Amino acid sequence: MTVGVPIPFHLAVHLLGLTVAAGLAVYAVARRHDAGAGWAGLALGGLLLATSHLIGGALIADDVAWPLYLRAAGYVGVAVGGAGRLLDGGTATVIAAAPTGAYLTAAAAGAAAAVASFRGVLGRRRDAVVLAAGIGLWAVSDLAALRAGSLLPGIVSIAGSLTLGGWLVWRSRETLLSRVVTSFLAALLVLLVGLGALGGVVFTSDLQRDAVVALQQSATGRAGQVTTDWTVEMLTTAKLFSRGTTLADRLAAGNRDVLQRSTAPAIAELPNVDVVLLLDPGGDLVASYDWGIENRGALPPSESLLLVGDDVVQRAVRGLESSGLVVLGASDVLAVGAEPVFAVTDGQAQRDRQVGVLAVGRRVTDPQYLEDVAATSGADATVVVGGSAASSTLGEGAADLAATIAAGERSGVATVDGEPTLLAAAPLGSPPATVAWLVLSEDAGTLAGAERALARTLFVAVLIGLLAAAVLAAWAASRTTRPLRRLTAAAERIAAGERDVRTGIDQPDEVGRLADAFDRMTSALVGRERELRSAAEVEAALRKRLEVLTASMGEGLVAVGADGAVQTINPAAQRLLGTSTDRAVGRPVSEVLVGVEE
Repeated sequence: MTVGVPIPFHLAVHLLGLTVAAGLAVYAVARRHDAGAGWAGLALGGLLLATSHLIGGALIADDVAWPLYLRAAGYVGVAVGGAGRLLDGGTATVIAAAPTGAYLTAAAAGAAAAVASFRGVLGRRRDAVVLAAGIGLWAVSDLAALRAGSLLPGIVSIAGSLTLGGWLVWRSRETLLSRVVTSFLAALLVLLVGLGALGGVVFTSDLQRDAVVALQQSATGRAGQVTTDWTVEMLTTAKLFSRGTTLADRLAAGNRDVLQRSTAPAIAELPNVDVVLLLDPGGDLVASYDWGIENRGALPPSESLLLVGDDVVQRAVRGLESSGLVVLGASDVLAVGAEPVFAVTDGQAQRDRQVGVLAVGRRVTDPQYLEDVAATSGADATVVVGGSAASSTLGEGAADLAATIAAGERSGVATVDGEPTLLAAAPLGSPPATVAWLVLSEDAGTLAGAERALARTLFVAVLIGLLAAAVLAAWAASRTTRPLRRLTAAAERIAAGERDVRTGIDQPDEVGRLADAFDRMTSALVGRERELRSAAEVEAALRKRLEVLTASMGEGLVAVGADGAVQTINPAAQRLLGTSTDRAVGRPVSEVLVGVEE
């Protein structure tokens, strides 16, 4: 059973919420040039939501109202950003109220943000649906926290964070830097939350186990003291009085009035002695006295009958000293010492002449004793007899605790009177002769302080680690993406017509080798272009000289390609054939040179 702060949910809810809300703010700032006027509202709303999760995660505020109003203000900002416009002349008024109103205000503002986002964020309907769904789940989580415990709202909040986180991851694909940083942080966040949650669970389990072990050791020590030390003390007291002449003479005289009015009360005045019982040799009750909380007088008949009939007293009737624990119904437990009383002659006990039995007892259910146990152990003390609470410092929950013990729950965390309770029960009496249980119980909420401190420490530690990782990831990713951006810019300049372009990248990794290959390719292209330009110039000069030569010839010249088509024809041939360059070039030579018989 988990008590105090549910650390795994606490970390998951607030770390995911903080990271995603901060991601919304960063995304809005990064897209401010094309996100429309609402980017400022989205950025501010994301920062306010992140701040509310920071306060909740670090457990800074004991009052849950004002962080919820801060979250509501964040939803208003997201609504403005989601709608893609700023509210003209609009003002948001936050009124301090009870926590109930805070939950409702946050849920209503979240619903408004979801609707505004659905109506069009950044002009993309599909993105608007996903963003609205994530914000809507956050709003439902705030509303569920009003009535439910921490489980359902936590699950819904995590679902909303994952939905919005998926939206951010999808949108981060537009740039390599954001893709690398987002992917790295998402994986790291899952890892850190998982490790933090695991550490929290282990710590909580260890904390509960250590608390139960401490209670068990204390209960066992106290029960052992009652079972051993108290019974020995009572037997020692019984021996002290049974060996005196006065008690032996009075029992031998059989003067019940003296024994009841004088002897039994005098013995009961001894420290720690609550009950005195005097029997005749046959085991019949002669006198009794019950000191109890106050001077009560003779022991009630029902209790004296149970005490006389118990084996501890009956062994003394048979002439044997005896001690142990005796249960008087369902309301009392006594540590009893019983000693046979023998007649005394000339200061010597006559072992063959038993004149009675003296039994003295100390109440284990004495309220003062249980108060002392509670004060020294820091836990409530209860004596459980036969499934009932014979005496307890617990109050109204004692009956429920007794039922829990009767059901077989001996140690651990159990629900008592509707509350998680640490308990440890130790047997009174040596098994299997267990007559009752001494139970120490403590409200498990006392562990909440330690769990709260751990939750705060884990949250802050994971958050610091995440921030440091984000900085390192951005720095490492920029070292990779910066040269890639320079390569992209160089390629675009080449495509625009520039030829003498160099990347200027000098690093030993794959990007450096790619940049070197790019520079060598650019140099090769420039060299090849120079060679082609030079060859074209030579060819043009040769062509010009050839054209001059053929044009000055008096004979007709027709150049024919391998396919039989005319490629060029000089002026003399044009005159002889009665054609022109435009009509002859490209036609089959058989159509241009038409033979005449003469």
